[in-house]
Amino acid sequence: GTIRDEGARPEGVPARARSRRLDAGVCARSRRETPPAAVANARRRRPQTLVGPAANARRRRSQNAMDTPPTPLVVAVVLFDGFELLDVGAPCELLGAVASCFRLVFAAEGAEPVSSSCLAVSGGQPGPAVVPTHRLIFGDPEADAFKAGLSRSSDAGAPLVVPTEGYPYGQRVVPDVVLVPGGKGVRTAVDNVFLNAWLRKSAETTKIVFTVCTGSWLLAATGGIDGRHATSNNAALAAAGPQTAGPRVAWLASARWV
Repeated sequence: GTIRDEGARPEGVPARARSRRLDAGVCARSRRETPPAAVANARRRRPQTLVGPAANARRRRSQNAMDTPPTPLVVAVVLFDGFELLDVGAPCELLGAVASCFRLVFAAEGAEPVSSSCLAVSGGQPGPAVVPTHRLIFGDPEADAFKAGLSRSSDAGAPLVVPTEGYPYGQRVVPDVVLVPGGKGVRTAVDNVFLNAWLRKSAETTKIVFTVCTGSWLLAATGGIDGRHATSNNAALAAAGPQTAGPRVAWLASARWV
């Protein structure tokens, strides 16, 4: 018997031809085993180096975007007697922690301190009074009342907030966001003609108006969310307070937020 080397070339086949055949077989298998998508992804992952004026302009735009800080959104926190302290404190703690994104102003109808509530509606006690930083007004650059900063008529223009005399800095601004808290005081605030008009105008013109708890009850009383879905405090909904104030609102009793 003859012992044959398995690695030896078959009889009659030159070594160079066998090598070419094996190489072709390996290449064919590689092409079959590599999906086209994988090849395309590998090409996309290849680092690219841009040069020339277009690349310099792109780098300058990127640098300017990083150097220019975002303009904070002005959040007007609406205060009224008997507002729930938690409804203001908790959202403001979160928003105020990101000063580069949000600037908080605490606005009321007047400049005097506004009393809060610590679950007074369910047996709690009155909370601390908060001194507003701004007052709620209506503004129109062409109106004399606007120039005096004293407008109380919704006919005068957009809803604004103007700093109180004791506030050390700032100017009258149109809020980007309006926060409406709830609380025991909602039950009397729904009859405040000026506050209702200001909130109604805000619902029409402000980028974002959001409410906490029974704050939706107060906003519904203005007609500002007619035809929209909303939710509120479960006990208030069970007593039909929000539904009575806003009969055209699609109330969702089981929702936590809308």
